[in-house]
Amino acid sequence: MMGYADKNNNRGAVAVEFSLLLPILLVILFLIIEYGWYFTNRIVLTDAVYTGAKAAVEAREWNAYGEDPEEFARQAVADAFWVFKLNRDKDIRITITPRDSTGPRRIEVSVPALKVRQLTGFLPEFMVPRKLNARAVMVFHDI
Repeated sequence: MMGYADKNNNRGAVAVEFSLLLPILLVILFLIIEYGWYFTNRIVLTDAVYTGAKAAVEAREWNAYGEDPEEFARQAVADAFWVFKLNRDKDIRITITPRDSTGPRRIEVSVPALKVRQLTGFLPEFMVPRKLNARAVMVFHDI
């Protein structure tokens, strides 16, 4: 008979156990959400920088029409990074190395330090990375 009486008295213990585990479960949930958001930003930024470098090469190939490869690259990166709006002049760096005796032309498009915004805002800075960087380099020969 003691077994039946103990079932009724466990409600308080369950509530205490739940209140002790709830913060840990919420931290794990927020970590999953924030890391998913971080990796989404990382993948989209990597693709955007690659798209910018490709656009710069394509503009360079059609240079007879007076297209500016740096402007093409900046616009392509800004358009491809759909997560939030980039500051085209501040965030995106473009370096075009002319052809010399040591090698072909080279176009480098990079975003050296982009701050990632948290979705939840509950986690401290040391738990989730806050900065991203990406770089794409394309080399091409004159025809």
